[in-house]
Amino acid sequence: MDPDRPIEVDSRIIDWVLDQHVTAAPEFVLVTHGHWDHLADVAPLLNHPRWQDRRIRVLGGETHLNLIRAMGVPSAREADLVLVTGGENLRYPLKSPEQPRPAYTVEVFRSLHSQLGEYGFAPAGTLTAAPKTPTTLGELVEGGTLGYQVAVGDRLRVMFLSGTANFAEREVAGAAPDVLVLGASGHAAVHDYFERALNALGWPRVVIPSHHDDMVTPLDSPEVHNSVNREVVGTLQSILGDRGQVLDPRHLEQFEL
Repeated sequence: MDPDRPIEVDSRIIDWVLDQHVTAAPEFVLVTHGHWDHLADVAPLLNHPRWQDRRIRVLGGETHLNLIRAMGVPSAREADLVLVTGGENLRYPLKSPEQPRPAYTVEVFRSLHSQLGEYGFAPAGTLTAAPKTPTTLGELVEGGTLGYQVAVGDRLRVMFLSGTANFAEREVAGAAPDVLVLGASGHAAVHDYFERALNALGWPRVVIPSHHDDMVTPLDSPEVHNSVNREVVGTLQSILGDRGQVLDPRHLEQFEL
């Protein structure tokens, strides 16, 4: 990654994804950390004409929300920027006499950024206030990392440790998801990453690797599916064994779970 490279948001790609793939606005956007490949499109999405009149709450840490503010989210969205630090268990919709039980819950976990061959990552840092408008990739700092588990009633629990290839083992132990979306690249310095994650989470029945493409091939390029390290699927399946199934995801294709 070149930290001096200018931030470029491709509005054509965003329009295409919203036209063809994400045709309804979400209730939540779950931010894992502040790096460019996770945060750069949040403000443009919130400002998009398709979403501008919809109530969309954004969950993230202090640094993440400050970066989103700096990238131009309108003041009318301020109440929708929800600060989380790990440990929260939020329900949707809000509790009321008409809705005593939630349609789903979102549990927040403190997590860790992946660590590469030199035991670190960049750009690191935290922000306690909104900076000037970021213009380069290096200004989008990590600011702490979060994981999320979405539980749909008593039927399905999906854990997202998908933002990076690392996790805080004692934070997620006992979560017992049915489905684990697991970051699968950049963990050369993390000891027994796959084995520890699967074991700590009780050997989920379904595992979906993520974050294992080259991160730069455009989403609408025919080559995007070839930018994925598909050896990860076999590696994870050999560890999981007959305890579950590893799925091979493809960009912008949905799973029914």
